[in-house]
Amino acid sequence: MPVIDPAIALSTRQEAFCRHYAVSGNAAGAARQAGYAERSARQTGCALLERPWIVERLRRIRLSWKRTERDEAYILLARLEQAWDAAVAAGSAYPMLRVLRFQAEIVGLAGSGGGNRARLWPVAHGA
Repeated sequence: MPVIDPAIALSTRQEAFCRHYAVSGNAAGAARQAGYAERSARQTGCALLERPWIVERLRRIRLSWKRTERDEAYILLARLEQAWDAAVAAGSAYPMLRVLRFQAEIVGLAGSGGGNRARLWPVAHGA
């Protein structure tokens, strides 16, 4: 894998392409949204994805999102701990069970949060 020079600056359209592609995964749509020609959006999107600095920028965007999601999950878990402490102090079983359920969903052990579990694992530095 080639070493990517961090000094390479992306053009405004390339950066916009990266952001749109990171969200949608659609190269042609991302190229259109970034301002590339409608007629050649498919070819432009594919060509951009072959450039190593574009691929590296996409990796960094996704890594940033993963870190943000993990940090937000930790904040939510800390707030739920406070709710747990208040429910225990009040002797209220129902709020305690609700807190446990929310915590399990956030960390991916139950409910709709199951797909998030891998995102909460620490990300290796520089990965």
